[in-house]
Amino acid sequence: MTVLWPCRGRLHRCRRASVAIYVALMVPVLAGAVALGVEVSSWAGVQAAMQRTADASAMAAGIYCSNYQTGHPGSTCGNNSAAQQVANSLAQNLATVNGASSSHTSVVSGIRSSLDTAIQVSAQKAVPLTISRIFDSSPSVTVSATSTSEIISQITPAPAASHAYWHSINGTPTIPR
Repeated sequence: MTVLWPCRGRLHRCRRASVAIYVALMVPVLAGAVALGVEVSSWAGVQAAMQRTADASAMAAGIYCSNYQTGHPGSTCGNNSAAQQVANSLAQNLATVNGASSSHTSVVSGIRSSLDTAIQVSAQKAVPLTISRIFDSSPSVTVSATSTSEIISQITPAPAASHAYWHSINGTPTIPR
C-alpha cells in the first residue's frame, strides 16, 4: 500500500519538499535580479558609446576651429559667429550620426587658459526600460556624456614629463632626451 501523506501527523518534523518551496520562491527573485543587472550593464555600454560620441564630436569641432584659426589669423571660433555656427553644426551632426538622440554644443572659454577657445559637446540618448520599469514609471532613462576640446593658442614650455605630449599635439611626435 502506498502512503499518500507520509508526513501526516508529523508536520513539524517532516522536511519533504521544503527545498522545492525555497526554489519556487527564490528562482523568480534571482531571475529578476539577473535581468535587472543585465539591463543596468547595458546602460553602462550606452554611456560608453555616448562618451565616445561626445569625444569624437568635440574633437572634430576642435579640429575645425584650429584649422579656422590657422587660416584666419587673429580670428577664432570664439569671436567669429559664422565659424562658431559651423563648428556647432559639425559637432551636432557627428553626434547624431553616431547614435545620439540629442546633443548640445557650445563654444566656451578655455580650461587651461581663459584666453583659449574650447568646444563643449553634450550627447544624450534615451534607453528604453524593461525590467526596471517595475521601479520607475518612466518609459526610458536618459544616458548622457560631455566632452570638451580646447584649442591651445600658445604653448608654453612644459616639464620634461609632459613635453612629448605637447609636441604630439603640434604634430611632431618627438620624445625629448
